[in-house]
Amino acid sequence: MENLDAIPKNIPHSLSLEQAVLSGIMSDGEGWDAVCNVIQEVDFFSPRHRVIWTACASLYGSNVAVDPLTVSDYLKTHGLDARMGGDDYLGEIIKNSPATTHNIEAYAGRIRELSVLRQLLGVSEIIAGSILAPDGKTAAELLSDAEGAVLGISTARGGIGREIPIHDSKSMLAESFDRMSAAMDRKPGQLSGVATGLRGMDDWTDGFQSGDMIVVGARPSMGKTTYGLNIAEAALFSQPLPVVIFSMESPSWQIINRMLAMRSGVPMSKIQRGWFEADEYQRVSNATADIKTRQFLVCDQGSMSPNDMRAVCRRIARQHGGIGLMMFDYFQKSRSNRSDDRRTTNDILTEVSADIKGLGMEYKCPTVVLSQLSKTCERRPNKRPMNSDLRDCGGIEQDADVIIMLYRDEVYNPTNAEAQGLAELIVTKNRNGPTGTLMTRFHGDVFRFADIENQDGRF
Repeated sequence: MENLDAIPKNIPHSLSLEQAVLSGIMSDGEGWDAVCNVIQEVDFFSPRHRVIWTACASLYGSNVAVDPLTVSDYLKTHGLDARMGGDDYLGEIIKNSPATTHNIEAYAGRIRELSVLRQLLGVSEIIAGSILAPDGKTAAELLSDAEGAVLGISTARGGIGREIPIHDSKSMLAESFDRMSAAMDRKPGQLSGVATGLRGMDDWTDGFQSGDMIVVGARPSMGKTTYGLNIAEAALFSQPLPVVIFSMESPSWQIINRMLAMRSGVPMSKIQRGWFEADEYQRVSNATADIKTRQFLVCDQGSMSPNDMRAVCRRIARQHGGIGLMMFDYFQKSRSNRSDDRRTTNDILTEVSADIKGLGMEYKCPTVVLSQLSKTCERRPNKRPMNSDLRDCGGIEQDADVIIMLYRDEVYNPTNAEAQGLAELIVTKNRNGPTGTLMTRFHGDVFRFADIENQDGRF
C-alpha cells in the first residue's frame, strides 16, 4: 500500500476511489468504456495506480481480456511489476474494492476533479514563484502567463464532468429532419448560415455555416482584410450575436474606420481627415448609428495564442450569450500556446489552425481566417493562387471547410484596362457546395467587394 503517513493530508486525492475504479475496469469491460474518456493516467495520484491504469489501457487497446491475471502478466513482461508493488498489491486492490462497475463513472468524475485541484495547486505555486522571481517580466506578462496556465487546465482533454459525445441514429435523424423542416419553412433568399455579403457567395454556400472554418488567402495588397471585414459586416447586420475580430496586424481605430467607410460609402481618406462633401457627413453619422446598435468587438492585442483567443471568447460569450462570427487577421501572426516552443513554424501553425477550428465548433459560429500566401504564385506565369500556396502550414488546408483565394489582375497588370476594378474570389475548397471563380467588383476607396450587377457596392 501507499505510505499514507508520507502524504500531506491537504493534498486533494482519494486512494480508495482510485482503487475502486481500477478494480472495476479489471472486472468488466463496460467499466473501461464508462471511464476511459473521463480520466487519464495523469489523473491518478498514486504512481502505482498510474502503472496499473497504463497496463489496462494497453490491454484494452489490443483487444485482450483484462483481469488481475492478464494485468499482472503484462506488468511482469514489461518490467513494471516492481514499480506497481507486485501481485500482492493487485490482490489488495481486488480485496479492498468491490469488483463492480456500479457508480464507477461517478468515481472517475471525482478522481478527475481531485486531479484538477492538484493541477491548480501546482499552477498556483508556479505563479507565486514567478511573482517572487519575475525574471524581468512585467505584471501584464505575468498575468498573461497565469491566465494561460489556468486555461490550459480547463481546456485539457476530459475537463470536469465532460465526456466525448456519441450520437445515435435516432438523435441524428431527428436533427436532420428538424433541419429539413426549417429549410422548407425558409422564405426565398433566407439562408441556413450567416450571410457572406455577396449574393453569389451566398448561393454557393447558403451562408457560412455554424462551426465552419473559412480560409481567405491572398498575397499582400489583394484586399484580404477588406474582404474579411465585408464578411464581418454582413454577419453583424444579419444576426443578433457579436462579431469578434482578432486583429493581429491593424489597430482597432483602423478597423472601425474601414467599417465606417464600407457602411457609409464614404472614402476612408475623407473620414480620417474630416473632409466631407454634400451628404457625406450625414452618411457617416448614419453608419455610426447603425454600428452602435450591434455588438462589433475588436481585439488588437497583436500576436496572440489560441489560449489567449479562447479566454477572450469565453468572456464575450458569457457577457453576450454567444458569438455570431469570429475573424482572425491574420493567421501567420498567431503564436504558440507554449512560451518556449522550438518546433517548426509548420508544426506550430498546424496546431494553431486546429485550435481555431475547435473554437468555431465550441462556440457554434463560423470562423474566418485570413492567411498570407507564399511568393510561389508570383513566380508562375498564371499568378492566380492555389491551395499549395498557403504559407507555412499544410494543416490549415485540411481544417478549412471553405477556402477562398483573392486575385486582382490589376495588381500585376496595372495597364490592363479590362482588369481595373475587378476581383476574383476563387473558391478552391467547399465541403458543402461548388468550387469555381466568382467575379466581383472591387471598390478600394470604400473597402468593398460587391456583386458585379450591384455597381455602387452598396447593400
